[in-house]
Amino acid sequence: MMKTDLKRTLLIIAIAVFGFASCKNETSSQAEKNDSADSTSENSEAIEESAEAEEVVFQDKLSMQDISFDINAREINGTTELTITPSGLEITNEPMTHTIEGKITGAEIEDLNADGSPELFIYIEKPENKKADLIAYSVNNKKSMSQVNFPDISQNSEAAEGYNGQDELRVVENRISRRFPIFENGEKTGKTRQITYTLEEGEAMRQLVIKDVSEY
Repeated sequence: MMKTDLKRTLLIIAIAVFGFASCKNETSSQAEKNDSADSTSENSEAIEESAEAEEVVFQDKLSMQDISFDINAREINGTTELTITPSGLEITNEPMTHTIEGKITGAEIEDLNADGSPELFIYIEKPENKKADLIAYSVNNKKSMSQVNFPDISQNSEAAEGYNGQDELRVVENRISRRFPIFENGEKTGKTRQITYTLEEGEAMRQLVIKDVSEY
């Protein structure tokens, strides 16, 4: 009788131990699943945050004289990064990158100096009074490209008189045309100034040089 009771007691203990171990394993397995789910969720959130932090704000592709430019601008954490990738150049097609202050409003391609190789113009509107600016590149005999200098309007007193932004840049008949309302004492006068630039060789780089200043 005592042996039978002892066997029953041992059997009960064995069942209890086995049940405890099973519960522990199930708990551990569930915890691992929860950890895995949490990790997957965190990775998904990180990808979504990365996508939100990087937004394409401008894209274009312009071609002329067997040379092409891929233009791509992305806003990354509040900063606009512009990348210009040429193709068709004989020596180097290395992308060029710029950090932009303001927004890109457009782009044009033209052989401004009629040398058989194109120039690229990317127009920018700055936050302060919507002042216009540009980034320009000129192709060197279809072999490589170099940046073009665009001098600040303040360097020419005649052109800068009454200037307060709100200007527009575009290509007109192998020249860059700039137009803006003329201000006096902080108010518009109702007149418009037009400035034309030509592309000329400089000591270190090609330049956009003011050729004509007119009002209407």
